[in-house]
Amino acid sequence: MKKKVIALTGGIAVGKSTVSDYLKSLGYEVIDADLISREIAAEGTEGLAQIIAVFGEKYMRADGSLDRKALGAHVFADPAELKRLEEITIPLIEQEIDKKVAESMGETVFVDGATIIENGLQGKFAEIWVVGTDEKTQLERLRARDNLSEDEAFKRVQSQMPLTEKKKYADVYLDNSGTIKEIYSQVDQALKDEGISSCSQE
Repeated sequence: MKKKVIALTGGIAVGKSTVSDYLKSLGYEVIDADLISREIAAEGTEGLAQIIAVFGEKYMRADGSLDRKALGAHVFADPAELKRLEEITIPLIEQEIDKKVAESMGETVFVDGATIIENGLQGKFAEIWVVGTDEKTQLERLRARDNLSEDEAFKRVQSQMPLTEKKKYADVYLDNSGTIKEIYSQVDQALKDEGISSCSQE
């Protein structure tokens, strides 16, 4: 049977991981594209070598790892620089996603990534599930999670497609501005509505 590959996306700090963790608990395989984006720029990788070649040694820590916070502050303040970074990282991320999907065992596979639509990867998926919340909640969650200033958090949110725009691509929209119980209930309903069979009993 052909695999059904579903994108799980949304803005930064909207609570995608809550949905992702719940899907995993139900037995679904979830490929973390945001984790892949870290792995492809890990110490000793070709991705890291390319990033340093373009952006300079100042973004490499003494231990040979990428200074993600410094590079993030640089690229999220300048759309042209963000585009330069994405020209390096997106092909590597896409290649790794394809590999992990091919290796996956389930008939339904979710790929969790914040910038799937911005990066033009939506055509790879049978369905797009968008997780969203209101901007105030999003900014508060981002500042708390990544220990950012209000200005840094705002720039990171602004660097991505607005959630209202992402919603237009959604086959399923999950509103994560309420309780955990409410978001779980929406996921259960979406799985049922989309005719996706349960994994937990397999």
